[in-house]
Parts: sequence; structure tokens; C-alpha cells
Amino acid sequence: LFRTPFNRICQRDECIRIWKQLARELMLNNEEIQRIEGQYPSKHERCLRSLEHWALNQTLVDIPSLARIIRTLGFKSLAREIENMA
Repeated sequence: LFRTPFNRICQRDECIRIWKQLARELMLNNEEIQRIEGQYPSKHERCLRSLEHWALNQTLVDIPSLARIIRTLGFKSLAREIENMA
């Protein structure tokens, strides 16, 4: 369900660059962020793992919620693109 939007997000260099900020918006705590940082050397992988962690551990996990989070980070066109995947 989320493979396509996750891949789309992780294709954007500006999203990868701020993966920690994205992780915080996805409600990951510092311990989870540090674990991801320790396990995965590339920012691309860290970004993807943060998104996967959100999908597995949050109660409200859907495309509109993901689009809202992406919009909060200032990526309006990407958020619209994700909404259209629903």
C-alpha cells in the first residue's frame, strides 16, 4: 500500500536531507531515530526506514495522513502527488 508513496518521498533529495525532521513528524522518538541512524549508513535508507517504522507503529496510518505530514514539512506538490495515490 505504501511502497509507491514511500519510494516517491525517498526519491526527493530534499526529503532525504531532512530525514530526522521527517522522522520526528512521523512521531518517532529519539531512541528510534538513533537506532535507525546506527543501523543504516545512507540517508536514503534512513528516510525509508523511518517511513516504514511509522507505517508499522502508528494507529492512524493512511495516505491522507502521510500527505498531511509531507505538507507540514513544506512539500506541497509532493503532498498533492501522494494524495492522488490514494
